[in-house]
Amino acid sequence: MARCLSGLTQRCQRLPRAVRGRPRPLVARSSTSRGGAEASSKDPTAPCSVEHVGYFRSCFSCRNGCPRQGSLAPNSVGVVELRQGHEVFEAPAGLSLTGLEGFSHAWLLWHFSEYQSRKMRSPRVRPPRLGGESLGVFACRSPKRPSRIGMTACRIEGVSEEGAWLRVSGVDLLDGTPILDIKPYVPRYDSFPGATVPAWMDRPSEALGHRSGVAAADVEVRFEPRALEELESVSRRSGLFRDSAAMEGTIAQVLSQDPRSRTSKKHDKQEYGFRLDNARVTCVFRRVSGDGLEALVTRVEAAE
Repeated sequence: MARCLSGLTQRCQRLPRAVRGRPRPLVARSSTSRGGAEASSKDPTAPCSVEHVGYFRSCFSCRNGCPRQGSLAPNSVGVVELRQGHEVFEAPAGLSLTGLEGFSHAWLLWHFSEYQSRKMRSPRVRPPRLGGESLGVFACRSPKRPSRIGMTACRIEGVSEEGAWLRVSGVDLLDGTPILDIKPYVPRYDSFPGATVPAWMDRPSEALGHRSGVAAADVEVRFEPRALEELESVSRRSGLFRDSAAMEGTIAQVLSQDPRSRTSKKHDKQEYGFRLDNARVTCVFRRVSGDGLEALVTRVEAAE
């Protein structure tokens, strides 16, 4: 055993310093560059190449209103559409989904394509929950990461091998997000009932409006009668939501987290709007009795 460990140590020491001390950047490549990528992969210091397997069609088209975690809006929906035409697989892409229908949940690995800033390369970030304090980027889920890779555990709602798509719910991805990989969620391996988190994860967060993923109890969401009538009409033309109840539930789940910016929350009465699939939602956040907060949905109009 000592000889094996000694040999391993010597081999590690012979590796270039760039490999031992610097992460390899994520580089998306097209199917036409496979030959060059395979050749460069022999160099351990070369950029790591990945293939995006598809794109995400989401009910959230912009960051405004998109939840920070998909589990905070379990009614939210989206569809993974795999790339076709032998761009990724030599056989029809839908065959890669065979057997996935037997699982209730799946992991989506994706790219923060909307976050293009290269200026921020600090190893420490300032998560909203810490109130200005800094933390190592690998100790939080900030998009300000070297490789900008995100991961979401979501519920499987439907699988189509023929159509090469996967319908899921409980999402936090924007429309058009590149999907890097899909993996089944296996409770035996992916769930750790005794897992613990730092104490700061349970602190009240003024920026998020909830405690560690649990909606704040003092944010009440109500709909004006006109908004409910508009919602009923708009939901009939939705490309993702099955009915008005599903769309209404998603609106309530999003607003219950008070998704406004920290600056906006300083105002007692604040109008807020976001887009959800084919609907443009408008509401007013206002203080009620005590420290309570109400989100009154005033309009649910058809988005252009």
